[in-house]
Amino acid sequence: MADFDDEAIGAPERRQTRPIRRRNALLATAIAVVIVTVTIWLAFALTGSESDSGDRPEPPHETNSDSMVLPGRKYSDEDLGFEKVFQELIVPSHARFKSTSDRLEDRAERERYFLQEAVGHERERMYFEHNLASVYWSAYDELPAELGSGGILDQAFETAMNECAGARGWPGLTPDINTKADVDQAVEEFGMTHERFRELRHECAKEAASYPTLDPAVRDELFDRLREHYRRAVHDYLREFPEAEVPLVEHPGAPRPLEERLIDTCLKEPDPVQCAQEYRVELSAE
Repeated sequence: MADFDDEAIGAPERRQTRPIRRRNALLATAIAVVIVTVTIWLAFALTGSESDSGDRPEPPHETNSDSMVLPGRKYSDEDLGFEKVFQELIVPSHARFKSTSDRLEDRAERERYFLQEAVGHERERMYFEHNLASVYWSAYDELPAELGSGGILDQAFETAMNECAGARGWPGLTPDINTKADVDQAVEEFGMTHERFRELRHECAKEAASYPTLDPAVRDELFDRLREHYRRAVHDYLREFPEAEVPLVEHPGAPRPLEERLIDTCLKEPDPVQCAQEYRVELSAE
């Protein structure tokens, strides 16, 4: 999954040549356009305009199986890898990375690869998954209280983190913290090194990500609701932008919306062939 954040875009340390900067700028702009489009669209789709009376009817949302191709769509949720993206995006950051620098380095490397090396279906899929991540980020603010920030899942995660730390010999330590000030304070208070704190936080986050303190039935019901909330947001987005679909598995004729945009850009350039080489696309022989 590609989720290139603002801190990573345009931040490679080594000096780049002008063509690389030029093509990176175009790809980064393409990403930014999608983020802005998705954010503005979701602001209206999820909350309505200021002139809404509050009685705006809910659009129809299909709850059929993942394998069904819904009206106006080319692919099913299963074809698009909805569950794969969902499972990746709900993993807490501390469970994936030991430190903030690890997380930023990972994002920077994936962004570099996307901008400078990825081609064909792989690049299209990275682009599509980044678009879906933007939909998720916007839809997060519309989650019910028990599913959102500080809700049941967040509380259960923090409880599991604290219990894990206690079981490893650090009772009273709250490892689910992020700011440098909080980490420095915890390290000083408990007499541990920063490296040990980061290791403990990472180990406990991987355990807490299964939400062991929740009754399994309650946990599964909450995640089903979470999944359907994001599915609804993705369905709304794809209903509005069906051309954005890129299947998980490549096949002959699979859509390449980003490549089409790059080709269209190159055809308007003074030297289309050179442009196509820089952006790693092929122009038709016509």
